[in-house]
Amino acid sequence: MSVLRLLAIVAVLLIGGCRPAGGAPPSDGAASSADGSDPPISRVTCDDAAFDLALLDQPGGAENGDDPAAVALREHLASGMETDFLPDAGWIEAARTASEVLFIAPEEGGLARVDMELEDGRWRARGWGGCTLRPEIPLGMNIATFRVAPGETLTPETAELDVLVTEVECNSGEDARGRVQEPAVIRSAESVTVIFAVVARPGGHDCQGNPPTPYRLVLAEPLGDRVLLDGSQIPPRDATECEPNGCP
Repeated sequence: MSVLRLLAIVAVLLIGGCRPAGGAPPSDGAASSADGSDPPISRVTCDDAAFDLALLDQPGGAENGDDPAAVALREHLASGMETDFLPDAGWIEAARTASEVLFIAPEEGGLARVDMELEDGRWRARGWGGCTLRPEIPLGMNIATFRVAPGETLTPETAELDVLVTEVECNSGEDARGRVQEPAVIRSAESVTVIFAVVARPGGHDCQGNPPTPYRLVLAEPLGDRVLLDGSQIPPRDATECEPNGCP
């Protein structure tokens, strides 16, 4: 099973399995469990834009199109306006309205994106850069990363363990205590991928880094010889390792 297809399954489990924001999340530290299944479709997000994961199976080439937005994309890529880091080819149209078009292109470590906007009868690049591909989650939720808590040792018999869950969105440096939802879990022969979401706090919040929240994760069956993965992004990350920015 491919990494993209594996996370497609995980994302749908999350959409179907999370409690709504108005529901009562499990108490922090309480045991939880979730079973895997094989739903066939999924949607993912690139920052604020959501689209079908199946789009990434397309060969790309939107930059060669004849419509005005595609022409403007081609001109932007060739403009040299701080665009050298963007892929030259392989672009896919991910979303379109009457006045906006989102183009994406797979690149190492994630996706590149260019946002085109129709202004005064002409298409222009409004913004461009990269984004982390993540599973789409229900409205009112925020995605969260997790890692195995220090002191935990994974063995083939492991079916219950302490983990540290960290909300990705800005939360004024507060943890997610009382808001962590029961995770979605997908099992394969090689891995157990777990994806967490937390109920979003209302209002605006500063971006200063969020501390982790302790959580007791209970699997439906022992881990066996499989690797435990954090499915908060695509591709998933080894949950026994720290994120690239280091352990808190």
